[in-house]
Amino acid sequence: MLTIPILQTIFYAIRLLFLIYMGWSIWNSNPANLSQKETAMPPKKQILLAMSVSRSYF
Repeated sequence: MLTIPILQTIFYAIRLLFLIYMGWSIWNSNPANLSQKETAMPPKKQILLAMSVSRSYF
């Protein structure tokens, strides 16, 4: 399916729209509970998680 150029373009456009939507919804969301202390995820784990979700490895 990805050998057809128009389908590949459509899939990339859908993926871009999804990532924009996710970023917009996270940016506009209210923080859950600021009084509760939570530890941040380590940078290495954040990078691996982002790579596993986006599947774009440039």
